[in-house]
Amino acid sequence: MAQEVQLEWDVVETPATKKSVDWFWAVGIILLSLAVIAIVFGNPLFGVFLIVILFVLVVLTHKHPRTIRYTLTKSGIFEADRLYAFSNLKSFYVDETTYETPTLLLEVKRWFLPIVSISLPSEIAPQDIRMYMRPNLMERELKEPLFHHLFEMFGI
Repeated sequence: MAQEVQLEWDVVETPATKKSVDWFWAVGIILLSLAVIAIVFGNPLFGVFLIVILFVLVVLTHKHPRTIRYTLTKSGIFEADRLYAFSNLKSFYVDETTYETPTLLLEVKRWFLPIVSISLPSEIAPQDIRMYMRPNLMERELKEPLFHHLFEMFGI
């Protein structure tokens, strides 16, 4: 990355949330019950799919969050080694009200998962982000998709 770095910060991927034993029991009972119902009603593939979902949820809840380095350069924003080039972005928005910390939302030119959410630490002022982003991108109000809020609500 031999580019001029304008801003750089580290963010924990997702805050670790401790799940209680009751959470695991509730999710397990619900998904296993749905799997049995699916099999009884003649849809064994969906039943197996639900059991796989249960396994994946258990594995993901035990995964430790990683720290990601974000780097704002003249060509775009690096998320670790992945570049979100300004040419592949439509717009940006710094949301200072919805979340505990200010969040940079990027609208990417793609149809699947078009909004990328990046938390900003307290050391990075939202005005600084705007100052570096406005010459390259249009700023307009963006909102995260509903499923992202659902994942946060369930602690996934």
